[in-house]
Amino acid sequence: MIKKAVFFIALAVLMGGAGMDLFAQNQVDLGQTVWAYWEETGGYYPGVAVEYDNSIKGGAYRVVFFDTDSALVPATRIRPLSLKVGGPIYAKWTDGQYYPGRIAKISGLAVYIKFDDGDEIWTSYAGLAQKE
Repeated sequence: MIKKAVFFIALAVLMGGAGMDLFAQNQVDLGQTVWAYWEETGGYYPGVAVEYDNSIKGGAYRVVFFDTDSALVPATRIRPLSLKVGGPIYAKWTDGQYYPGRIAKISGLAVYIKFDDGDEIWTSYAGLAQKE
């Protein structure tokens, strides 16, 4: 935690304070559950940040998604995962497609979704997405 604070203070000095909100917003800890961008679909999906790569401009995280895919995701395209009852979400229906709905219940890693069309389903984090 102290290393992060020192890093952000040094960054603020170098940048004159500009961009602090952007970097702080996208900072995640390794092992943290996150929303991460998947280029092929243009959406954000839940996963776990497992490595950080600073050799890429702006930095990137290796994310292992809950559906078992893995990708190197730019730090600007990752954020801590936060779910709350009543919040909007896209969830996978039985046809494999994602549809808009709201979170009705959360039980551990399971989420009960009420879709905008009236259908309802329990799903795991692997069945959730957010649009850009």
